[in-house]
Order: sequence, then structure tokens, then C-alpha cells
Amino acid sequence: MEEDEERPSLEDIDILLDTLQSWLHADTIIGQQEQDMVKLTVHLRNDAPPRDEGGEVVFIGVGLRISDGGKQDLNPPGWMKSIKVNRLGDRKDLRNRYRKGFWVSGIVFPVITDNEKTFGEILYPT
Repeated sequence: MEEDEERPSLEDIDILLDTLQSWLHADTIIGQQEQDMVKLTVHLRNDAPPRDEGGEVVFIGVGLRISDGGKQDLNPPGWMKSIKVNRLGDRKDLRNRYRKGFWVSGIVFPVITDNEKTFGEILYPT
């Protein structure tokens, strides 16, 4: 940052964080218990406004941690195999926009890196 550039104030940062938080929504639906299982549905959505010129807000590393009270070990419990990820509201047109353009370095750079994928789902605007 150059010396004559104004740095954001703490108030500006708080406003930015509040705005980002207002765009990320999570809704949870807990179903009826059947035998020893309960169906849990979590809907996540990114309500950041789309921009025609690009520069949309994309949340990276969106994940879910579930603790069933059991012993933590390297082998996940069997019920984890029933977890499904669905992208019902994801806008493919916005996702595809991130593949366009060129990096100044001239090298091909993936839209989402393998490292970013390890932190969780990528949540594009709906």
C-alpha cells in the first residue's frame, strides 16, 4: 500500500464483515427420528448480489462439523456415508465466469485450487 493511500478504519472493516455475514445463510431442518437415526437437512446459500462486471462474492471452505458424542478416531462412523451434497440453487453461469480471463503471469491457474477444496465446499451466489 502506498503512503498516500487511506487505510480502512476498524469501522469500515466491521461494516464489511457485517455485510458478508448478511449474505451467508444456513437453515436447518430436523426430521422425525426413525429407529436410531434422525434426518438432518442443512441448506446453505450465498445471497451476495450478482454483478454484471464480475467480482461476485464466493465463500470458500464452507463445511459442516458433526459430533455424535462417540470416540474420535481415524475411522469415520458408518452414518457419514449417507451424507449427500446437493447444489440445487447454484448458478452454473456464475461458476463458469470464474474460468474466463487470463492471469497476468501467463500461467494457467485453476479457478479453485486443490488446497482451497480441502477446506470445504465452494459457495457461489444463488
